[in-house]
Amino acid sequence: SSFMTSLTDLEKSDSRFEISNNMSETDRQLYFSDYVIELQNAEDEKRRRIRDARNRAEKAQRDAFRDRLIELAKSGIITPETRWHGVEDKVFNDPTYEPVQAQGREVARELFEDFVYDWKEEYRRDKVTLSRVWEMSKKEFAFDDDKANVEEFGKMMLEWSARSPDLY
Repeated sequence: SSFMTSLTDLEKSDSRFEISNNMSETDRQLYFSDYVIELQNAEDEKRRRIRDARNRAEKAQRDAFRDRLIELAKSGIITPETRWHGVEDKVFNDPTYEPVQAQGREVARELFEDFVYDWKEEYRRDKVTLSRVWEMSKKEFAFDDDKANVEEFGKMMLEWSARSPDLY
């Protein structure tokens, strides 16, 4: 009987705890344990959904900050040689900076450094590829420095890279 006295009125109103001649104290405790497990599972699920929503929101905030870095790069404010201390004051008042900074003190800096590193790596790969295309094509392409233009050079490089599937 001590088990039943330990329950609150709300818990006692649960139909699983109705006193029955067919149900022993042990049976009621087992039913109650099952009830507690159900509540714990529901609470765990709620915490998981909240955590997942927070993770999605933080990812969206980081993506918005990366998009802002891309805009700054396109406008020439950021180059592959730019350092964080040179750009921090430019993004400090940006609406995308504060939510990312709230995720952790170094998150914005890490995103910036990853962005610049990826940009340098892409440049290095493109430079190697363009050098290979240029070496293959310069024997056949007459390039007059006086009349040369960027569009003509770009067109020639695309034509030559299309000849080699691994380069294209």
